[in-house]
Amino acid sequence: AAALAWSRAGRGAAQTRPYEAMIALAASTAFLRMWAMLSIVAPKLAGRVAAPLGAMLVAGLLLAFARHSPDHATEERTPLANPLSLRVAFTFAAIYAAVTLLLAATRDAFGDAGVLAVSGAAALVGADAPGLSLARLAADGRLPLDTAALAVVAVAIGTTLGKVGILLAVGRDRFAHRTAATLLAVAAVGAAALVWRIQFGQ
Repeated sequence: AAALAWSRAGRGAAQTRPYEAMIALAASTAFLRMWAMLSIVAPKLAGRVAAPLGAMLVAGLLLAFARHSPDHATEERTPLANPLSLRVAFTFAAIYAAVTLLLAATRDAFGDAGVLAVSGAAALVGADAPGLSLARLAADGRLPLDTAALAVVAVAIGTTLGKVGILLAVGRDRFAHRTAATLLAVAAVGAAALVWRIQFGQ
């Protein structure tokens, strides 16, 4: 939602670099929020993913500050939707329930590859529901920690790519392309961390 609103506002502003920085910052907070949620629900899983999520967070923050350029010109302000509406709550509950069922079913049918595929796909619409589903399954012993850790990183990558898709869908100008490139760089850091974890099991 933030990416969509800022993309629309940024196209009408004389200076778009602050908007690029804000989108990168907003995207980066998702990784910190994921880790905090995991720390509460599944502390052991949080420890396994601290390094890759931390790497994506640091990359996002560095790129955000690199894109930031103070601008005192008058900028168009776009109102944001209320994040606490009942519609949002019901949507989250529906996605959470569906992802939890799909994760259990695909692991039985396709193994770890199925878990990664479902996690990455679900993350395209948001990181919280699939992240919480993975944390619950890992905490209850229904999903191995190593598999859950890989899936959490896949969620972090997937939610970042989802924001890239939104940006490119609502804007085809230089602002959208530059911001999408920033988020793709963050996703690349996550992909590198995922490959490193698969190869070395750390």
